[in-house]
Amino acid sequence: MRILITGGAGLIGSHLIAYHLAKGDKVWAIDDLSATDSLDNVRPFLCEDRFEFFEEDILIWPFLERIITQSDRIYHMAAVCGVTRVLVEPIKTLIDNFHGVERILKAISFSQQLTIASTSEVYAMKSELEFNCMRWNYALSKLAADGLALAFVREFGFNIISGRIFSTIGSGQDAERAVVPRFIQQAIKGDPITVYGNGQQTRCFCDVRDTVRALDMLAGNKKCQGEMFNIGNDCEISIRDLAFMIKRLTGSKSPIIYIPYEKAYVEGFEEKQENRPDLNKLFEFIGFEHEWRLEDTLQQLIEGELN
Repeated sequence: MRILITGGAGLIGSHLIAYHLAKGDKVWAIDDLSATDSLDNVRPFLCEDRFEFFEEDILIWPFLERIITQSDRIYHMAAVCGVTRVLVEPIKTLIDNFHGVERILKAISFSQQLTIASTSEVYAMKSELEFNCMRWNYALSKLAADGLALAFVREFGFNIISGRIFSTIGSGQDAERAVVPRFIQQAIKGDPITVYGNGQQTRCFCDVRDTVRALDMLAGNKKCQGEMFNIGNDCEISIRDLAFMIKRLTGSKSPIIYIPYEKAYVEGFEEKQENRPDLNKLFEFIGFEHEWRLEDTLQQLIEGELN
């Protein structure tokens, strides 16, 4: 099978590369590196005969349509994301995230399968009059892209799936943007573990290997066509308890300190107090079962950081 992955240098994209190469597939990956500024996540694959990487912007790359037509399955993972970047670059966030999906949708055919990465952020948007568009423009862009994708399914019958992805963790994640690698690095170094807010906000962390396996199972199942699925883990933990767990697993003596949101982020940030996915549809359609517990994933990430 010929696989195309946009956003291939990111956490999920790079693990999709590894997953499909291990299955014997030919893989193309595209990434402009604007999110990572690094080839580190794809460097291990560059010598593979069945892998090719393109450092390109999918909005303007003239050969995107050509490579799409040669692909059996497309994972669209590319997006402008990250809290600080979204707040600082609201126009780019909205335009790039919507039109990137639009360009891919216009290039696919009936014979191809497209999986679009949406986000759990869409569930956190508020409906009050004081709705903060700047904070939630990433979610707005993803929600609009979901709507466009479903419109293509309805009008043309294309094989498209949207996966609303919840908090994902794994090797290759940026410590500047993600809480788990930040906590691990701080704990190992003996630096203060910095919890933003009061630490009572809860998250459900899913090992990226489970996320990737779920994406593959959904894409390979015809009955999932035209559907949206939450993808993640539903085991909840507070950020405060996460900090204490990592401190225990590393044997660290780092103090845990609490930083107000206004000092941690740029102006306009709003926090989700909880983010637990309803996974019943995922279980029903593909019988999905998680293979990784949070503590086991954390232990592997800690060992990887130490080695």
